[in-house]
Amino acid sequence: MVFFSTLLMSVLLTVALVPMLRPLALRLQMVDEPGGRKVHSRPIPRVGGMAMAVGIFVPVVLWNYADRFVWAYLSGAAIIVAFGMADDSRGLSPKWKLVGQLAAALLVVYKFGEPVRSTWLTLSPCTAEMGWISTTGSHSTRSTASGRTSRRSANES
Repeated sequence: MVFFSTLLMSVLLTVALVPMLRPLALRLQMVDEPGGRKVHSRPIPRVGGMAMAVGIFVPVVLWNYADRFVWAYLSGAAIIVAFGMADDSRGLSPKWKLVGQLAAALLVVYKFGEPVRSTWLTLSPCTAEMGWISTTGSHSTRSTASGRTSRRSANES
């Protein structure tokens, strides 16, 4: 039931925020102008991503606010959203988009100690194991009897 209510709150919040954020997008000139291969004939506000981010962040924080893992990934996602908003308002070069992605990843790994152990490749049954690249130096992992991985700092070892 928690997952359904989180999904429902996320969808309703996103749908409610899109029309509320439209005037802000127009004022900040965060619009997609017509022309070229575009099919729209008038400027379209670029607020869908911002509305979806808030629509996801709020229910997840309300549902699981004390979990360090959730805060780590939401912090990284917030950096991605901030760079996305900057790209929508003034346009960023691919170099700056990459800087934002690296900043988000480094925050998650080094500030919160959440190493990326593997990555599932989209539309592929393959998983790429990260090996020694995933270690963070200040944390070690251990398996518990339930099979879950828990964290402890190097000082607790």
